[in-house]
Amino acid sequence: AIIRYVDFYYIGEGYEQYMERMRKKVKEGYSIAIFPEGTRTYNGKMKRFHKGAFYLAEALKLDILPILLYGNNKIIAKAQPFNIRKGIIYTEILPRIPLDDLSFGSTYQERTKRISAYMKEVYARICREQNTTDNPAFYEALIQNYIYKGPVVEWYIRIKVKMEKNYRLFNRLIPVQGQITDIGCGFGPLCYMLSLLSEDREILGIDYDEDKIALAQHGWLRNEHLQFKHGNALEYPLPESDVFILNDMLHYMSYEHQQTLLLKCAGRLRSQGMIIIRDGNSANASKHRLTRFTELLSTRIFNFNRTTGELYFTTETQLREIAVACGMAVEIIPNDKYTSNTIYIFRKPN
Repeated sequence: AIIRYVDFYYIGEGYEQYMERMRKKVKEGYSIAIFPEGTRTYNGKMKRFHKGAFYLAEALKLDILPILLYGNNKIIAKAQPFNIRKGIIYTEILPRIPLDDLSFGSTYQERTKRISAYMKEVYARICREQNTTDNPAFYEALIQNYIYKGPVVEWYIRIKVKMEKNYRLFNRLIPVQGQITDIGCGFGPLCYMLSLLSEDREILGIDYDEDKIALAQHGWLRNEHLQFKHGNALEYPLPESDVFILNDMLHYMSYEHQQTLLLKCAGRLRSQGMIIIRDGNSANASKHRLTRFTELLSTRIFNFNRTTGELYFTTETQLREIAVACGMAVEIIPNDKYTSNTIYIFRKPN
């Protein structure tokens, strides 16, 4: 009803009853804007195109100017039309398709199929460009996943994700398609962000804290491509994966168990896969003091992370030796300026 007040034409009963009115508007110099999907999308995926728009272009002898809109469903969701969120709205105007251009077909039925396929191909490219950690819509959606779960959890996630720069580095390192297994996933914010940025990722989060897994598994953002399981990583039957993530968790295990787990991951890694490890480098004495202090706050004061024993921070030398034992090359990336946290990437050859 709202759209009729701003002179939209409702064509639920067909275009025919408005044909003459629109023909008159065209003669007056107006263009006709049509949404060929017929309804707004909930998930940002383009729906099937209806033939009416292309029939109308043929009947009124009009060119077609394809226009693609990205981000509207994230900023003003169909389910919450009066709630405006932060995010990027992007519009791309494609080349005009003249009435006498037969490259998309000679009938409106053919044009419907071919122009739909063309626009969906371009839209997929736009999504690849805009679905990044720099788009505020993904941070906003992630935070919404953790509200009403207690103020401590919500603010922990807000601060954690900001400190991680929305997991920009992890998203850059990890392919947009494949099986991703996050060992020690905690509440699951990294898993959720990776899933939001690409639905072609099959993601499994594992953690031995049953409460965290229960909370992660019941997030409203979770879909069939994202699962969380409770278990001890040393005993859990790991799936064959393209990427294993061990993010700030190795130091909860003895050095012997660290090597056992990494060898286990290497054995379940697919060709050209990688193991991404982030942990404190105890050999970097000046920066490692801050790393140990923050970990003590997390485990002893705030009790965010459960541990039953002492902490076993490894060194670059130890992890290089394990990489050799796994038959893998290793790349090392400093994580930040202030702590000894370091990212180690074990890569499996072909």
